[in-house]
Formats: sequence, structure tokens, C-alpha cells
Amino acid sequence: MRTFATLATAGTFTPTVGGGVLVGRQVANTDFIRALFQYSSYDRFEFFVGEKGEVQPLIDRFVGSGLIAANRLSVRNNLELPRAIAAAELSVIHFGAHIDRFLDLCWLRNKYAKQTLPVTGQIHSLSYPRGQNDNLRALLMPPSPCDAILCSSEVGKRVVEESFQSLRDSLGLRGVTLPELTCQMPVLPLGVDAERLSGGNGAGIRSELNIPAEAVVSLCLARFSEYDKLDLFPLLQAYRAVAERARQENRPAILLLAGARQGTKTPEMVQLWARLCGIEDNLRLCLDFPEERKADLLAAADLFVSPIDNAQETFGITAIEAMAAGLPLVVADYNGYRDSVPDDVGLRVPTHWHGDLDQLSDLGPILYERPLHLLLGQSVEVDLRALETALLRLHAEPSLRARMGKAAAERAREQYDWKQLIPRYEGLWDELSALPFDPAPDARHPLSLDFARVFGHYPTFNHLTGERATSASAEQSEQELVATDFGRFLASAQVPYPVFPDLGEILTPGALALGQQLVQQGCSVQQFLSAIRAADPERSHWHADYLLGWMRKHDLVQVRGK
Repeated sequence: MRTFATLATAGTFTPTVGGGVLVGRQVANTDFIRALFQYSSYDRFEFFVGEKGEVQPLIDRFVGSGLIAANRLSVRNNLELPRAIAAAELSVIHFGAHIDRFLDLCWLRNKYAKQTLPVTGQIHSLSYPRGQNDNLRALLMPPSPCDAILCSSEVGKRVVEESFQSLRDSLGLRGVTLPELTCQMPVLPLGVDAERLSGGNGAGIRSELNIPAEAVVSLCLARFSEYDKLDLFPLLQAYRAVAERARQENRPAILLLAGARQGTKTPEMVQLWARLCGIEDNLRLCLDFPEERKADLLAAADLFVSPIDNAQETFGITAIEAMAAGLPLVVADYNGYRDSVPDDVGLRVPTHWHGDLDQLSDLGPILYERPLHLLLGQSVEVDLRALETALLRLHAEPSLRARMGKAAAERAREQYDWKQLIPRYEGLWDELSALPFDPAPDARHPLSLDFARVFGHYPTFNHLTGERATSASAEQSEQELVATDFGRFLASAQVPYPVFPDLGEILTPGALALGQQLVQQGCSVQQFLSAIRAADPERSHWHADYLLGWMRKHDLVQVRGK
């Protein structure tokens, strides 16, 4: 049985309704999993979570929509991951980021796996200074050749490579030598459901927003935020030339801005600026639209425009969505657009980076991330004259729009449709499965916090395990355990002791019942631990030690004579 596993932390996937601000990374991860359900050949999917509430609503939506059968999908606690790895229950482990827990998963695999188990992580925004801390971790405990950092674009891959190299260079000047990474860095783009994004009800959107049927509509899908992705105000100024030409030729032209508000007053500011620029009548806003309306918005447009100016953007999925809908594009010559928007599908507008960035590099670690990205974005200039020229050209040449739109739709279906991409992802995971890894069953995580060592001086003494909380000594293992008066009372009353939900994976009803039975009969520490472990040999040994300590803590058992 082939099983795809993913670590689902808070913020990995799209929130439920009212669950917070929509983030591109979450949308991309959710679409990726949805596509795997539809087009991959995996038999089962396992979501490992810290708390089921983090991902259960999403799972329920997947199952409720009929996207995947309930018996192919399960949610398991993170505490089960070592056992699942050791038992070779998983075929691949994927995480929705290439840093952070991706590296911890690689180490966990090295400690518990007995055969190759690929671990992969997906790049998203790469401009957060804190990411360098994780990059350093990757050099201190490198992923194996069977692991991969999945790069959505060539330019994104170069950012990752430059980030690692800059660390090696900086530390090399201080006499510290760090190794090269041996993990894979394949370029595999993110995808779209091309069929779902084509054939929307454009006429309905035009009627709803009072857009004339004969108008040429330029659509920009973006967040309404001064901090993220792109600055809308230069676009408004460039659009003045389009609006003026349209008035001269007596044909309507509309700039349609659609996206999430992101908790700012940017939409109101945009409307005020459009009034000042004299294009208020040419502007339409569509705020916080539901995802199912995206195809309608794309169908309402004649061309797509995205003058991205922020280093936060790595790939640019909205451009691929526009291509899938058969729209020609006008985009900034920046980031992943260099990979995805060739000359036959759109016009790329030159960009310029100005200013001394050394100060931002120095201040980056102490600045809040939103103002940092505002400062970064405002240091990038999209050539407004070139943007005007590109927009005017596509407005004036319907045959060019048609030719580019046709090429865009073909490119999206051939290179970015999930139907085409998922087999490539599966092929990569199969290739990684044939590569070696270096098991390290006795290694301690180099950056783990050794609780027993660091906090060992906190308690007066440790009842069962001595100074180091690892395993009972020979002398302690022969100590006799007996039920307390309170423990006997609960047993006779047949009242279960309350267990916090997050402890349910360790303190299972079966383990608790057996533990109470053992101490009611009387047994040694070693007999107790052996019986608990024998009852479920696949469970980790430390679960038995933990159960015994918990029963002591809650006055269910005591050591005779203590």
C-alpha cells in the first residue's frame, strides 16, 4: 500500500470560514493536496497533526464534497509519527514549507526509519530574514540525498541556493566550514485546475459590476494591502494613459481590481486615488470574493495585468490562473514570471531595484515583517512608461490578445495543469525512494532542548528514573507498586479519571485499564512496564514510563513503603 503523509501544522492550509486572513501559501498547499486526491495513485493519505482541530474541518470538507473517500484519508497525532516511520507505513512525507519542520522531519526519519523514506518540502515566500536561521539548521543537520526542496521556479531555486551560499561564505570568514547540501532541488511548478478556471460566467460579473459588454477589461488579482505582493497605485497611474486613449476613441476601458481586503483601508485609498487620477469611472473593485467566483472574474476580463514589485512573491499563481482562462498577460519582469510568462503569452515590463539595501539587510531581523516587505517593495520600480505601452498595445490590438490568449491557454494545460504535474511529482518521489539515506538511530537532534539535562536540577528528586529521565534503574525496577486508597476507590466506583485530550494518544483507555488492573493486583515497576509494553508492542516504550509517572502524579499508584 502506497501512503502519502503530510505534517499539517496550524496555518498550513486554508482556514475555515471566518478562520482568518487568506494567505497564498495556504491556498497553494490546499490546492496541491486536492490535486493529489484527484490525480495521484496513492492508496492512502495520512495527516499528522498536533491537534485535530487544526485540520479536521478541512478533512471534513474534502470528504463531504466527495473529493476523496473517507476510508482513504485519516488524521493521526504527531506522537504516532515515529512508530509509523519505523513500521514503514509511509511512502513519502511532505511538508508545506522547505524550512522549519521539514528539517525536523528529515532528522526524525533518520532516527527511526529502517529503509529509505523521502521527505520533501515546498518553497513559498523566501524573503523572511528568519528563514536564514532555518537555512543554517539545514547546513548543521543536512537533509539526505533522498530528500528534496521542491522549487516552484528557476528564480526561486536560485534564491534558495544563494541563501545557503551566503551563509557558507559569511561563516567561512569566521573560520567555520559548512557542508554543501546533498538533497535534491528539482524545479516543479505549482499547478492549477485549468478546466475549473475556464468557462466562467463573465457576463454575469460584468452585469453585476456595471461593465459595458463592449468594454476592454484589464483584470488584476491581488491583495488589497500596501505590505504584500504589489503596489496598486503605480498601476492606477499607468492606467491613466489607457483611459485617456479609450475616451479619445469613444470605447470603454475598465480596470478591475479583485482580491482580499487583508484588514487595511487600501480599497478606500485606491478609490480616492483613482478619483484624483481622473479614472474613477474606469475602476471597478471586487473585494473578498469567494473562490468559486474566480473563474467568473477571469471570464469577465480581456487581459490580465500584474506589475508585481515585492520580493515576497516567488511564483505567481494568479498569472497561471489567467493563462488557464485564456487571457494574455502584462506582468512585471520579476520573480517567477520570468519562468512562466514567455513572449508568446504576454508582455513583461522591465523592473529596477534602487537604493542601498544594506540597511534593510541589517535591520531585517528586528523589523516587523509587514513593514520590512513594504520597504522592500517600495525599493523596486516597475517601468511605468513600459507598463503604459504594454497596456495600450493589448487594448489596441484584439488580434494580438486573441493570439496570446490562445497560446496562454495551451501553455497552462500543457505545463501547469495538475493533471500533468501530479505524475511528475509522483515520479520524483519514486526516484527519491531509490536513493540512500544515512540512518542515525542513536543520534540526538543537534538543536533539541535536552529537558533532562537542562532542567534536571529543578525537582527535588525523580521518583522512578533518577537524575536522568531515561529509564528506570535496576534497583528502582524491583520496587513494588500498589494502588492508593484513591485508586481503589475509582476502581470500585468504575469512574474513569479525566484525561486531557492531548494526552489521549499516550493514555489510551486500554492502557489505563491495564495499568489500574496491574496495580490493583500488585506488581513491580518492571512487571508494570513490561506488561504495558507487551499489550501493544508497536507503541513506543516511553509511553509505558509516561503512563506510570502520570498514575503517580494523580495518586492512582504508589511505591510500597514510600
